[in-house]
Amino acid sequence: MLGYDIVSSKTFGTGVFSGNATSSGFKFDVFVGGRYYFTDKFAGLVELGSGISYVNIGVAIKL
Repeated sequence: MLGYDIVSSKTFGTGVFSGNATSSGFKFDVFVGGRYYFTDKFAGLVELGSGISYVNIGVAIKL
């Protein structure tokens, strides 16, 4: 997965936490996964990667 993350933050007021912050840049993640079909239209799936979570488990249904 390849993307560009745009981050921008502004605070209002005075004190220790006043100011602006930015942290934009390109993001790169790798995923590996597989599906096992129990029937012609129903499958279980597992994905391993470094995105939002390290392991994704779910089901897939062909319509």
